[in-house]
Amino acid sequence: MRALRATAGVEIGWAIIAGFLALASAALTLHLWDASLGVPITPLVGDTNGVLMVVRNMQVSGWFQHTPDLGFPFGQNLAAYPGWVGDTWALVSLKLLSLMFSPAAAVNILYVLGFAVVAVAAYVSFRIVHVSRQLACALSVIYSILPYHFLRGEAHLFLSEYYAVPVGCAIAVRLVSGDLRTTNGRAASSDGILMIFGAVLLLGGNTYYAVFSMIVVFAAGALRALADRNWRPALDAVAFCVIIVGGVLIEAIPNFVFRITSSTGFAVEGRTYSESEYYGLKLDRLLLPIPTHRIHLLAELGSRVSDTLIPGEPTETLGIIGSMGLIAVVLICLVPGARSGSPLAIRLRSMGTLAVICILTGTVAGLNGILAVAGYTTIHAWNRISVLIAFFALAGFGLLVDAGVVLAAKWPPAAKMAKSSVLGIALVALALFDQTSGAYVPTYQANASAWEDNAAYFADLQKALGAGSPVFQLPVMPFPESAPIVAMGDYDHLRGYLHSDLKWSYGGVKGGAVEWQQAAMDAGIVDALPMLAAAGFEAIYVNRSGYSDHGAAVEAAIQKVTGVTTPVVDASGLLATYNIEPWVEKMRAANSLPSPDLVLHPVQITFGDGAYPSEISDTSNWQWGTGRVIGTLTNPTDHPVDVRILGTIHMATPDARTEISIGGVVTSLTAKAGTISVNVAAKLPAGATDIRLTTNSAQWPAPSDPRTLIQQLVGFHVVRVT
Repeated sequence: MRALRATAGVEIGWAIIAGFLALASAALTLHLWDASLGVPITPLVGDTNGVLMVVRNMQVSGWFQHTPDLGFPFGQNLAAYPGWVGDTWALVSLKLLSLMFSPAAAVNILYVLGFAVVAVAAYVSFRIVHVSRQLACALSVIYSILPYHFLRGEAHLFLSEYYAVPVGCAIAVRLVSGDLRTTNGRAASSDGILMIFGAVLLLGGNTYYAVFSMIVVFAAGALRALADRNWRPALDAVAFCVIIVGGVLIEAIPNFVFRITSSTGFAVEGRTYSESEYYGLKLDRLLLPIPTHRIHLLAELGSRVSDTLIPGEPTETLGIIGSMGLIAVVLICLVPGARSGSPLAIRLRSMGTLAVICILTGTVAGLNGILAVAGYTTIHAWNRISVLIAFFALAGFGLLVDAGVVLAAKWPPAAKMAKSSVLGIALVALALFDQTSGAYVPTYQANASAWEDNAAYFADLQKALGAGSPVFQLPVMPFPESAPIVAMGDYDHLRGYLHSDLKWSYGGVKGGAVEWQQAAMDAGIVDALPMLAAAGFEAIYVNRSGYSDHGAAVEAAIQKVTGVTTPVVDASGLLATYNIEPWVEKMRAANSLPSPDLVLHPVQITFGDGAYPSEISDTSNWQWGTGRVIGTLTNPTDHPVDVRILGTIHMATPDARTEISIGGVVTSLTAKAGTISVNVAAKLPAGATDIRLTTNSAQWPAPSDPRTLIQQLVGFHVVRVT
C-alpha cells in the first residue's frame, strides 16, 4: 500500500491505460462502430426492458421505485420488490445519465463504460496483491472482458458492473496472507482505509457481490486469526461485513417500510433449494472453453456441458489464462511440497485457499445448498461467484509470471522481452481470441429496426388515444419475474411504456392491488370488459404472441362486445390495440358498468406455504403444490361477504381425497379420474381467512422436476355472491 501511495502518479497512468485498453477491447468485440447511442445494444427481450424501465421511471417520477404510468389505476410501487437493493452506485449513475440522455442511451453508456471501470478497479486490486504494473494492466483488461461480462450484457446491467469485486478480493487476499494490518502505524491506517473503502464500494455495488465478498473476507479473517492465534483479523473481517450489511439495510429502508405498512408481502419472497442447485456453480464450465469459441473443436468441447437437467446460467468460463491460473493456485494450495514460507508462496496459497472456498460455497449442492436448506434462498444464482474465482486465478497467474520474469534475468534477452509491453499485449490478444467470439456481436440492425418500429407504433397509438389514456394489456402477465406466455417473454409488456406517455395496466407488482386484473379475467374476456371499463380503461392492447391462436379468440370477443372491428396494428402484426372509448361512454350512459370499488377490490385468494410460484398460459393459470397447501382469502371490505371458491385440482391418484378447510370449516371432496372441480361456498369476515388444501394423493411422476408435485391448483378464484 505504501508503494502504491508513493508512486500514485505512475499508477494512475497505468490505470488509465488499462481502462482505455478495456474500452478498445469491448469496442472491438461488440463492433461498437455499428451501434446507435439511442438504441439498446442488447436485444430487446426480457430483462433488457426491465432495466430500461428503471431509467424511464427516473425520468417520469424522479426515482426508479415509483411511476403512475404502470399498474394503472394504482401505479407501480417497486418497494414491494427489493430486487435492486444493493445496486445504489449503478442506480445513481443511471439517474445522472437520465438527466441528459434517453433510457436507451443511458443504459448503453453505463454498460460500455463499465468495461473501463472494471479494468481500473482490477488494476488497482492486482497491484494491491503485488502483481507488477505491466502484468496488472494486461490482466485487468483480461478480467474486464471475461465471457461473463458480455453474456450478462445490458439485460443484467447491474451484474455486468462488477467493479467492486476485485477490491473485495484484494482485501481478502491481504487479510488471509497476513499482509493486511489495521493497527499500529501508517501502513495500518492505509489498510484500514482500504477495508472501509472496499466495504462502502461493495454495499452499493450489487448484493450478490457484497454477499460473495463478505464470505471470502470473513473466511480470510477467520483463517488468519486461527493461524496467528489472534482474534484481530477476525474482528477486522466482522467490521468489514458489518459496514456492508448496515449499508444494505439502509438502502432497503423503503422496502422495510412497505413490508411493515402493507398487508401483502414482497413480490418475490425468496427462492427454493432447487433454484440454488439449478443455478449453482459448475466447475467444468469454469475450465472449459466458451460454446461459441472461434476454434470449432474447442467450441464443440464447451458445448457438451449443455446436455444437463440443470443448465443454469452458462457464464462461468475463465478462459485459457484464467484456467491456468486457477489450476496453479489450487495445486499450490493443496500440494504439501509447495508449502514454502516465501511471500510469493504465501500469497499464492492464499489465492488458492480463497478460490477453493468460493468453489465449495458456490458449486452445485455445495455450501450454498446448506444455506438454502437453512432458509437463506434470496441469493440463489451462486454461479455468479465465478467473477471472484476469476480474480484469484488471474492474480495468481500474474504472480507466477512475475516470478518467471525474475528467473529469466539469467538470460538478458528473454528478461528484456518479458519486461517489455510485448508480454502484456500478447496476453490481451490471446484473451480476446479465447474469451470472446463473433456470437457476442449484437444484432444492431435488427435491434434498431424493432426499436424504431415500436417507437413509431406507440407514437401513433398515443396520437390516436391521447396522452395519458389508460390501456389494458392482454394477456395478463404477472410482474416481476414471470415465465413466458406462449411466445411472449417476460417484461415484453413494457414496450409501450418506454415509447409513450400512455398509462398501462402492466407493471403493478404482483401480490398487491394489481391482482384485481387476474380476478377480472378469471370470468373470461366477455364478462371482464365491463369491469375493465369500470376501472377506467379506454383501450385494450393485445400482444398476439401471447396466445396460441395468435389472439383470434380474444379479439373476436372484444370486437363482438364493443363493436370495434379495426384495431391499430403494428408493423410486425403482433400488437393490436382496440380503442373502446365510444363503447365505454355508451355503457356509462346506460349505467351498465359495475361498481369500480367492487372491480378494483375483489376478494382474493393467494397460496403460500406448500405452493410453488404461479404459472400462466394464454388460457389458464395454476400453481403446483405439495400434499398440504396453505393460503389466504382476503376480504377487503369492512363486513362479511358470501363467496364461492372456484377452481380445479389435478392429482396423480385417480380417486384421491382432498380436504378444503376455510376458517376451520372443512369440506371433503373426492377426485374422479384424478380431477376435482372445486365449488365451495363460504362466508368470509372482513380481513384475512386461512384456507388449507390437504390431499392423500401420490406425487406426480416428474423425474426432471426437483419439486414435490402433488396438487395442481388450476384457475382458483373467488366470486362474490350478491
